[in-house]
Amino acid sequence: MIKKAKEVDCVDKVCYEFVYRFAVKQDLDFDGWLCDDVGGVAMFGGMYMFQIADIIHDIRSNQPPGRIMDWMCFCIVNIDNPPTYESYINSL
Repeated sequence: MIKKAKEVDCVDKVCYEFVYRFAVKQDLDFDGWLCDDVGGVAMFGGMYMFQIADIIHDIRSNQPPGRIMDWMCFCIVNIDNPPTYESYINSL
């Protein structure tokens, strides 16, 4: 089933709202969406990329600023078996 344009616009607005709140919280500049795919991977500060699901989880679960950056660093160190953001939070 193809979504109506009005429904797509509404979803886009929600994605942008979460990204805006996340950028303010993390003190980052929003650069846009990877491949212009709104609701996919958001890019920040010329060097960070996060999936919208992780951004939404960060905001909804009231994680402290910087927690998602700690997770990203943890994933780099544990590149062979990186946890999901939600799993990382639950393990703390």
